[in-house]
Amino acid sequence: MENKIAKTISFLFHPLFMLLYGLIILLFIINTYVSLMLPIQAKIYILAIAFISGIIFPAAFMFFLLKKNFIKSYAMETKEERTVPYLMTGVFYYFLFYLFKEIYLPPLLYVFVLNSILLILFALLINFWWKISAHLIAIGGIVGALMGISIRLGVNMIPLIAIFILIAGFVGFSRLKLNAHKPTQVYVGFLLGLFCMMILFMLI
Repeated sequence: MENKIAKTISFLFHPLFMLLYGLIILLFIINTYVSLMLPIQAKIYILAIAFISGIIFPAAFMFFLLKKNFIKSYAMETKEERTVPYLMTGVFYYFLFYLFKEIYLPPLLYVFVLNSILLILFALLINFWWKISAHLIAIGGIVGALMGISIRLGVNMIPLIAIFILIAGFVGFSRLKLNAHKPTQVYVGFLLGLFCMMILFMLI
């Protein structure tokens, strides 16, 4: 039963979904100039583009890798299996960043995508030596983004930050329960995502 719950949590908060979740937060949940200035049709259009480029394209590429036996499963249990998917996901994210910037979306949106690309690059580099938790980098990135935006724009996001820290705890538990990572890989992944995203939002 616990394993099923852990698998469900791991799926719901898969790293590929975090970009879309982050954009939903920026567009619909927190009160910033982005959520207030964009009409609902534009928000839906943005999410549709992000869904295609940030989830459909990477997932389709992973399916291709699976069929060609470059990876053994979607879980990509070894660090060697993760290198190419990380790289290609970064490419798809860069396409999204370029598109967001070309259609003159508010900087907060394309900066979030750019920061996500940088997190993928950090994960890719670390992955050559160590199997860091991508799940925790991603959820830590959400927490860090909220903290950075809160500091930068002076918006109170403490309740939302607390909720995502709690979610991060559940995600970390699920990864450990499934024996996907060692505790240090989980903790370091979360802290890397949090501090990198927070600092990047404060600097850019």
